Amino acid sequence: FILKFMRGILITLFFVGTIGYAQNLQSFLSVASFNLSESPFLETYLSFNANTLMLEKEKDKYYGEIDVVIKIYSNDLTIFYDHYLLKSPLFDSTNNNIFFIDQQRIPLKNGEYSIEVKVSDLHHEYEKTHLIQFEIDYSMTSISDIQLIDNYVVASHESILNKSGYSLSPAVSNFYPPTLNNLIYYFEVYNTHLLNAGKYFLNTYIESHDTNVPLYNFNKMIRRLSSEVESNLLEFNIVKLPTGNYNLVCEIKDIENVSITTKKIFFQRSNSSSI
Repeated sequence: FILKFMRGILITLFFVGTIGYAQNLQSFLSVASFNLSESPFLETYLSFNANTLMLEKEKDKYYGEIDVVIKIYSNDLTIFYDHYLLKSPLFDSTNNNIFFIDQQRIPLKNGEYSIEVKVSDLHHEYEKTHLIQFEIDYSMTSISDIQLIDNYVVASHESILNKSGYSLSPAVSNFYPPTLNNLIYYFEVYNTHLLNAGKYFLNTYIESHDTNVPLYNFNKMIRRLSSEVESNLLEFNIVKLPTGNYNLVCEIKDIENVSITTKKIFFQRSNSSSI
């Protein structure tokens, strides 16, 4: 079957710059799945550098346009398809280095999937294809995917960005330069009421991507009461996290300190500081 249900929003991040010429299209795709009582769903976070688009002028402002095609496959069967035109925010000649994000929310069942996203500059031949394989399984005690967050505020109105009372602006990418010193992340825990003791430990930490060894001083262990759904908005100060490749790990442990399930997300850090 073809499932079509999407809502999108543009988020803009401005940095001072000057109008330049289009380069190879710079875009990033990440995805995260979550669970609702009605159905699990996949969120897509598709970000673009507007300065790598062929820009059009509208009065004294500039904008770019992108053709986006999204396909989701399961067992070689296309179960979702959408094709739409995405227009960047308008900006002037002093603010052209804009990363903007298109976020979509797609209902899916438990299963294994591949998502293919083709993006192309509507006014140039630049084109890029993103392909990600993922699995959704929320039948037992489980953890949602981890969403990296740029910033958040208390939600004041209905929005696709909202979760658990907060408006969450997704991170542009999983790269953290020296100017970003907080690793903010959101995830949900499901069906811990199936554990016998009525409580559990939530363990989150940063580990080396190469060795899977946890880093000292980058961990949080929280005791929680069991429930059907628990939301978590947490952060690590990474001022002293040196340059390298890392995994952010979220783990459920029972009261005997036995690991029940884990979820990881990869990120990169650029920093001259040492631990």
